[in-house]
Amino acid sequence: REDMRTFFGITEGIVFTGESGTEVLFRLVRAAILGSSPGGTVVGSTLEHPATVSACTRWSPVAGKAYVRIPHDDARAVVTAEDYLRHVTPETRVVTIIQTSPVTGITVDVQAIAQAVRSVAPDSFILVDSIQHAAHGVMAVDACGVDACAVSGYKVFSKHNYGVGWASPRLSVL
Repeated sequence: REDMRTFFGITEGIVFTGESGTEVLFRLVRAAILGSSPGGTVVGSTLEHPATVSACTRWSPVAGKAYVRIPHDDARAVVTAEDYLRHVTPETRVVTIIQTSPVTGITVDVQAIAQAVRSVAPDSFILVDSIQHAAHGVMAVDACGVDACAVSGYKVFSKHNYGVGWASPRLSVL
């Protein structure tokens, strides 16, 4: 767990394991959606992996939250902070971000998106899918100002059926 804290680039919160990165994402999304304040929206993008989309699609209606999917820029295969700002409102409860597209390999600016989200919805939970990113880029999660992150061990350093997640102190209580 301490090695994973170093790998994620975190100083507090909890590190936990699951059956896969997909399963870890599903648990993080469920906890954030069901544990956040009533009403409001869950915001993600069309760039995201089905693991996040299916969890948001499953739990948003259960919690009475609308699920908003931001269209990504097809030509550049990216979603930006400006794209998120057009859809995030003070009633946004949960935000999901994919760090690197599994289709194109293009990386989004998680820190800029998180800062933009916090400027409008400071109490929202921000969850990051770093499954494709972890093997290829720095995992400076603390610097991003998010609440959760998930990776799949087999994409980086381990066998299949192994995921690792991080949850911030405020998300971990959910």
